[in-house]
Formats: sequence, structure tokens, C-alpha cells
Amino acid sequence: MNIKLLPLRILCLGLLLLGVTSGVPAQNIYRCPHGSGFEYTDQPCAGSKGEMLHKASDQEIIDSYIRLGQLDTAKQYAASRNLNDLYQQRLEAHIQNQEQRDQAAANEAAQREVEQQAQALADQKAHLQDQNELLREQNEQYRDELSQPPPEYPPVYQEGYLGGAPGWGGGAYRPDRPRPKPTPPIFHPCTQLAGGRVQC
Repeated sequence: MNIKLLPLRILCLGLLLLGVTSGVPAQNIYRCPHGSGFEYTDQPCAGSKGEMLHKASDQEIIDSYIRLGQLDTAKQYAASRNLNDLYQQRLEAHIQNQEQRDQAAANEAAQREVEQQAQALADQKAHLQDQNELLREQNEQYRDELSQPPPEYPPVYQEGYLGGAPGWGGGAYRPDRPRPKPTPPIFHPCTQLAGGRVQC
């Protein structure tokens, strides 16, 4: 991996982040002469020229392998350098950090769920309040209507029944006369006018 003619400060930062966050384990960084400038690489310079800018520590390398999930490689690297205690320590630290991250994510998810439930309850409460207000207005309207006096409708009358049938002399009963055949009643419906008046 060679990188040519980049500012030293930017290069070092980029390579360090690359070793920490990417899928590449932590590596050494060398600055080697190249033409009129320099190149930066993870391999020693040819002819033992140049200089090492960063040497990856055993802990950085073990952490990188563990972070990548390459536990066997990290264990083998530690065993080859008698760093089993360091490997175990870094593995436990990684597991603890992962548990903390998982717990933080679970807490955040639970907090979001609580907030969503609270928002749903608030929306339901607002909806019920709107319905109650509408029912209250309807009740007030019904109460006003019931407080008004009922309209007075005159009874429907029928000609030929009230006041006696025609030919009976004002309705007086005469046993010496045959009962006349009653005429069919004529209904006069009434009409409601403005102002509470009625016309029949």
C-alpha cells in the first residue's frame, strides 16, 4: 500500500484511522524517499532508507483483529509473542464495550418506544377532547331547542261530523226521521307559518 506526495499530518491521521476503523489490522507506517519526494507505505523502505513514522503496538494489532472478529488470528498473534494475558484483557474489554453499546442501543430503542406510546396517548386524548367538545355543543343545542315552547297546532276538523251531519237541523236527533247517510269526511290539514303561526 503506497501513498505518494501527501502532507505528512493528513497522511498519518488517515492511515491511523484506516488501521483503526477499516477492515485492515493496525500497521506500521514508513516514509520512504521516492524521486524528488516521498512515499508512504506499510512496508519497510528499500535499502533501509527512509524512516518509520508509526509503529503499530501489539495492543493495536490485537485490538484490530478482535474488532474484525478474527479472534483466532488475534489469539495466535498473542501466543507467538507470549501476550496471552494481553489478549485476554483486550478481549474482555472488547466484550464489555460491545455490551455497553448494545445496552445503550436497547435503552435508546426503549426510550423511542416510550415516546411513541406517549405521543399516541396524547393524540388519543386530543381526539377524545374534540369529540367531547362536539357532544357538549350538541347538548347545548338540544337544551336550547327543548327550552322553547312547543308550537300550538289547532286540531284537524272534519266537515259533516262536528256540528251534525247535513240535513239533521243543526245536529238535533229526530227519531221520526231516518238517519241520513253520512258524507265522507273532508280533512283540512294545517300549515306551519313563520313566527309560530298556523294556517288551516
